[in-house]
Amino acid sequence: QPEVLEPLPAALGVPPAELVAEDRRYEFDVELVKERQLVVWVRIILTCFAWFGIQMTWSMEYSHTTPFLTSRIGMPLSLGLLAWCAGPVSGLLVQPTVGALSDKCASRWPFVVGGAVATALSSMTFALSLEISGGQAA
Repeated sequence: QPEVLEPLPAALGVPPAELVAEDRRYEFDVELVKERQLVVWVRIILTCFAWFGIQMTWSMEYSHTTPFLTSRIGMPLSLGLLAWCAGPVSGLLVQPTVGALSDKCASRWPFVVGGAVATALSSMTFALSLEISGGQAA
């Protein structure tokens, strides 16, 4: 006796249309769906604003750091380019360590705030490095 195959929608787990019409589980509020879509779009836009700020910061850093190190501080170009390796190397060492510590804590906000404060302080220290060193180029 040949095997009887189920219709394709039932085989895929999709109920037939006549069951869907009777079942209340498949009803949804159109306004609620629109509201949730709006929330999703607002979150996407806010995320894009954050990334825009990050990219602007990096573009400013890339355009100003090497000339600052070579002309204002008096660092040789070879050492100035070597200074660019400090960020990725420190990120390679620090990020997994801080990530593991923050995973063990109940909240990550202290790590986020601490990282923001450390970044702001190190950026100000870098910008004022000539004045901190006594005002003379090396």
